[in-house]
Amino acid sequence: MLCHMTGNGRIISIIVPVFNVAEFLEQCVSGILDQTFSDFELLLVDDGSTDRSGEICDRYKLVDERIRVYHKKNGGLSDARNFGISKAGGEYLTFIDPDDFVAPEYLETLYGLILQYGSDAACLSLLETSKRRIRKYPVSEVTGVLSGKQAVADSLVRRHFGVSACGKLFLRRLFEDICFPAGEYFEDLLTIPYVLERCRNVAYSESKLYYYYQRPGSITNSRITDRHLRFFDNVIRTLRYFDHYGKDMHDAFAARITGESINRFAEILLFYPDYKEKISYIKQKMKPYWKEAPSNPLIPGTTIFQVLILNKSSTLYRVLFTPYKYVKNRIKGIRFK
Repeated sequence: MLCHMTGNGRIISIIVPVFNVAEFLEQCVSGILDQTFSDFELLLVDDGSTDRSGEICDRYKLVDERIRVYHKKNGGLSDARNFGISKAGGEYLTFIDPDDFVAPEYLETLYGLILQYGSDAACLSLLETSKRRIRKYPVSEVTGVLSGKQAVADSLVRRHFGVSACGKLFLRRLFEDICFPAGEYFEDLLTIPYVLERCRNVAYSESKLYYYYQRPGSITNSRITDRHLRFFDNVIRTLRYFDHYGKDMHDAFAARITGESINRFAEILLFYPDYKEKISYIKQKMKPYWKEAPSNPLIPGTTIFQVLILNKSSTLYRVLFTPYKYVKNRIKGIRFK
């Protein structure tokens, strides 16, 4: 067991943004308290919950001195994370979403990677699951270290690890003057590349110790709004910032935004077939990236095929693909993360 005490402080600050997740929160917090690495503080940021989540947070605060609870006005996931960062006292930060859960070796493995490679950040693969139980997997022997630049590119195409803020351990100072964008979808994609870029190096393991819970049937019934569409402007702006790193980085970002755009486009066609203006908007924004898709080695052939069909006819795409995506999303659920 790793246990490096730092006087009155803690090595790791765990930030959990909490909003109306009473049915999941106890499993999430219990899993954190069962960690084999004990030198952490747990910040539960109650983001204006209207169910029992706030009460559950307060109850846990009474049973473990490492837990700090904050109740604030609702501001969304990004705002809650930013609040947690501002209150964190640890040398390192990790983010756990309240409907997800972690294996007991989660922190020990991440901090062990930091020590082994002398890295500024450590990353694990996320295991998507629709079950509320931990499936025991052996710790993976596949570990390594990357430059910050390479870590950005790898995360975009989900090589070794993804771009999610979860499943990672960061030096706290990496977040100086970097915030999660409030009120935007895909906040991780708009934040974590900038954080990884600052790293001298990034360690990784393919051990599956973070359980990313996919709620079955959780398809959004909200209307497609400008907030959904700002995603394209935001990611294109991020892509252009990183373009100075050259073709490999450009291809990684272009592959990610092409894949995400296909998913958003399919959702609009699937649930909102009358949104012609929004469909035209996406096509306009994505035109240069869809055009170069066939020559991008990081884009799967199935995605390229969908791009070619979309360029030809939205109606044809809807006939060919939405029945499959409807069944897939009904089983898996749609979750913006």
